[in-house]
Amino acid sequence: MESCGVIVNDEFIPCKNIAEDPYKNFKIDRKVVTESYINGLQAVIHSHVNYPYLSKEDMVRSSNTEVPWGVAFIQGQRKAGIYFWGENLATQDFVERPFVYGIYDCYSLVRDFYSVELNIKLPPVHSNYEWWENGESLFEDLFEKFGFIPIDKSNGYIKGDIFMWAIGSATINHIGVYVGDELILHHLNGRLSGTCDVKVWGRSAEYVLRSKSIC
Repeated sequence: MESCGVIVNDEFIPCKNIAEDPYKNFKIDRKVVTESYINGLQAVIHSHVNYPYLSKEDMVRSSNTEVPWGVAFIQGQRKAGIYFWGENLATQDFVERPFVYGIYDCYSLVRDFYSVELNIKLPPVHSNYEWWENGESLFEDLFEKFGFIPIDKSNGYIKGDIFMWAIGSATINHIGVYVGDELILHHLNGRLSGTCDVKVWGRSAEYVLRSKSIC
């Protein structure tokens, strides 16, 4: 069953999970939430049992609040740690991030890079893990909507160019960003984030896109 609670004035307060299916979701009584806001709500915490990713519902619900959310991943009898996410949190280092889908993944890394290095705000994306298994063209559709256009690899790259790959899939499911010095910054599923040689990884990219705002 998913556990849940709130942090108020630096103190964790456990709450009753009143969701219809507490094994798949959580819900905190509205009165408790309202009282927590009045008393200085700092974060909302819940757990995932044997599912070490954020769900689309987690992402959507957290975006509708004004405070960070945290998730504790429980694998069997072992707690894998608590990870926080939210628009008002400090940006983590770009390299050596652990992979946590929905918090630390390829899109969140590109989004953070754009915000810090280019002062361009890409919107959050809400999706379930392994969306590509359903044949969704999430990245192509999103970046077209964001104002990115395809470029010819032979013309070289500039800081901020987006690389797209289909890794173990017929669908584009991985992205990275060119950071200069012949390096691409990316975050592979199940690995720490880091950089790679554009001469090697650039050749295997299905597409390279550039934002119209930096053309």
